[in-house]
Amino acid sequence: MLLSSILVTILNESPVITPIYIINCGVLDSMNHERTSLYLSVFAGIILLLAGCGPKEQESIVATVGTKPITLKEYEDLYIKSNGSREAAAKSTQDEREKFLDLVTKFKLKLTDAYNQGLNKRPELLAEIDQYKSSLASSFLTDREITSPGAKMMYDRRHNEFRASHILISLGQSPSKDDSIAAYAKADTVIARLNAGERFDSLARLYSQDPSVSQNGGDLYYFTAGQMVPPFEDAVFAMKVGETTQKPVRTQFGLHIIKLVDKKPARGEIKASHIMIRFERQDPSPEDTLAAYEKIGAIQDSLKMGIDFDGLARRNSGDPGSASKGGDLGWFQRRRWIQSFDEVVQTLKPGENSGIVRTIYGYHLIRCYEERVPKGFDEAKKDMQQLYQQTRFQDDYKAYFTKLQSSTQYKLHEDVLTQFIASLDSNKTTKDSVWWSTIPRSVGSTSLITFGARGVSVDSVVKLVNARPDFNNTPLRDPSIRNTVDKIGESLVFSVRGETLEKDYPEFGAIMREYTDGIMLYQIEQDRVWNSVVVNDSVLRIYFNNNRDKFMFPDRVDFTELRASDDSVAQLIFAQAKAGKTFEQIAAADSVRMAMKSNFQADFAKNSAKLTPAIMKALAPIVDQLKSDGALKIQLTSHPDTSARKAQNKKLADQRIGAIKGYFKKRGIADQRVSTLSQPYNRKTATDVHG
Repeated sequence: MLLSSILVTILNESPVITPIYIINCGVLDSMNHERTSLYLSVFAGIILLLAGCGPKEQESIVATVGTKPITLKEYEDLYIKSNGSREAAAKSTQDEREKFLDLVTKFKLKLTDAYNQGLNKRPELLAEIDQYKSSLASSFLTDREITSPGAKMMYDRRHNEFRASHILISLGQSPSKDDSIAAYAKADTVIARLNAGERFDSLARLYSQDPSVSQNGGDLYYFTAGQMVPPFEDAVFAMKVGETTQKPVRTQFGLHIIKLVDKKPARGEIKASHIMIRFERQDPSPEDTLAAYEKIGAIQDSLKMGIDFDGLARRNSGDPGSASKGGDLGWFQRRRWIQSFDEVVQTLKPGENSGIVRTIYGYHLIRCYEERVPKGFDEAKKDMQQLYQQTRFQDDYKAYFTKLQSSTQYKLHEDVLTQFIASLDSNKTTKDSVWWSTIPRSVGSTSLITFGARGVSVDSVVKLVNARPDFNNTPLRDPSIRNTVDKIGESLVFSVRGETLEKDYPEFGAIMREYTDGIMLYQIEQDRVWNSVVVNDSVLRIYFNNNRDKFMFPDRVDFTELRASDDSVAQLIFAQAKAGKTFEQIAAADSVRMAMKSNFQADFAKNSAKLTPAIMKALAPIVDQLKSDGALKIQLTSHPDTSARKAQNKKLADQRIGAIKGYFKKRGIADQRVSTLSQPYNRKTATDVHG
């Protein structure tokens, strides 16, 4: 950078007025050899990261590259993005900020050269940018218009919890006309009887096809957003306490008549512990119940006397998951536990103990320790997005996309699709070369998809299919091709919407400009630098010979390593190496030894402990192994038959073990290297020892 002049003016040290640096400089653009002027006006240490800037200051020009200015806002956004956050940027030094401005200037100079060279008009780059724009439009709109508002709605709804009852009239997903009429008629009858004053729980037990109705009379207990299917949840959130739906609510389970019983603010999370005296069986007898109740009552008396809850839980609780932790159940929300337990624990205040609570598992005493209010949206956002994706996203996406198809005037021409599919070879896939060659020209040039007056021909769809790796190897059959065309159509809908997206979302335009600039920067570097590099073997060889010392490895050591399991084995290896054996020979011998048989069986004559020649022949190679490797040990295992004549057979087994140990000892094998084990005889073990 060639500086023509520098003027530095430092004002006073008032905390309100900060130093101002004014630099006027001329810059020689080495890429296009054109004179470019750069004017820097850096206020308050380059950018006002701490205090922020007013609208007019945000539009101040800190630099001009060619004819394009760099505003203070643009610089500040780039600098904050580079540092990761406004807080981190505010901690940087002025020198760091000036260096970053220099980087931005160089970046802008390269971009100016790229656009001057007309790279933004190259067809292959335009195609890449259009493809990215379509993909970005899909993810951008999905996040901004579906997921983000959906997660916020989910969060807002979870501020309250509702208690409702319902009557379910079963109706399948694809019912016949008669089944639908019958189901709706039954629902209307129930609603009429409710309006006439009959009890909801009584009619629930009479009409509802919910399997749990016999136990709960239709009561669904307390719930909040994300815990019921969306149509049911939406109906409940629109009701007032005491109201009953006047029209049945349709879900995938059937028709619901709903009554809102209660609504109140959600408590958030609580932390509690419990002591449980478990019933001995699932269907306890009166005696079992009484015994458990007396025990939990005694523990309750101990609590009233001031005995520590934690200690009582550790000593007495029958819950294996929490007893060792003093009964601690951690942090939890409504509906985490069985209803009979949850109803009580949700009424407790911090520091309060419950009375005796019965559940299907046993009797409980519960203590609430802490509670905390629901998280703020920023903290809960990730969890809400995940919950929304799991519960509502698919339905909301379908509804949103239907509206998007309408607004873009999307139409799939079924007659053309039928001709397209009929012209394909159904025995092939899109992986086959020129799979599209059977499509007649008259079909290929016809619009398969239209957006108002704009058409997308069959040939264009084929090109889009070939460009997408996820469509590789797609069978050329009706269902598969229809599914593929639907996905292509979906992508095109977002692409068309993306054409006007910048008007509604300026940040979308900023992302696209950033991506386009990146493509331009990459391409100009390819053209100016890497594509200009000529690789010449003779020149490279000359360079290598002149710099040979720079390509030499430092001194290196070639070694062989043998690892031992313990010190005695290592000492044995060392002795063998010292005696002249190579590592290869030692390793080879060890490999042979490891491949040798390691289990042997000694068959004695009946009622005898005498070693036969066959036994001694089997023991000889074991002795050789023990002598060649001082680290080896041996275990002798007997299997006496103790089902009959126990003492006699045990004595005979000990005699036989002693005979083998004596054989080893006579041949120099120390007793400490031979261990013994006696195991009762069974049919899966080796030959039994009995007289």
